[in-house]
Amino acid sequence: GIGVAGGLIGVLLFSFLPGGKPTRSAIDLRAHLAEVQIALKDRNFMSFMGMLTLVTLGSALAGSFIPLFAREQIGLSPGNVVLLTIGASAGTLLASLPVGWALDRIGNKPLMLLGLALLIALPLCWLVVPRNEPTSLAFAMGVSCLAGIGGAVWMMSWNRFLFNTAVPPQHSAVYLSTYYAWSSFVGGSGPLLA
Repeated sequence: GIGVAGGLIGVLLFSFLPGGKPTRSAIDLRAHLAEVQIALKDRNFMSFMGMLTLVTLGSALAGSFIPLFAREQIGLSPGNVVLLTIGASAGTLLASLPVGWALDRIGNKPLMLLGLALLIALPLCWLVVPRNEPTSLAFAMGVSCLAGIGGAVWMMSWNRFLFNTAVPPQHSAVYLSTYYAWSSFVGGSGPLLA
């Protein structure tokens, strides 16, 4: 209830921000499609989009079944399965500041690889969690925390790569509209495929 009230207040306050009104000028569809072609012919951008698609689908496919795995194979109660999200949130919180610091000093590519390595290691980590033991919840929380860390490292590093490397500033509007359209489609398709 408090969250809903806070959300409604946020929407109300956001409505007072200046800007955002629709423009009355007509859009030249041919010019827009020509700009989209620029983005689709950019090899660096399309490679990035392909990798992001694979990781997004892989994460969605694997992540969709973690609650079932935790309940049926590890033996956690439904209430404890829900608690695993706290472990993931704690991992994300713990990783955010150090990853931001490292991105400024090391760069995004090494951290992208680290984030991918952590995400790839997660299924193996879930397999070594003890089954139906008193320590199962603690181990599962640790793996969930590692998932949050891996997710934060991956997300922050690819976001930095997207905005600083993959998208040229002179075409940012069309590149980002292409990115948002495709990533929303892939993000919505992943759970449905799972």
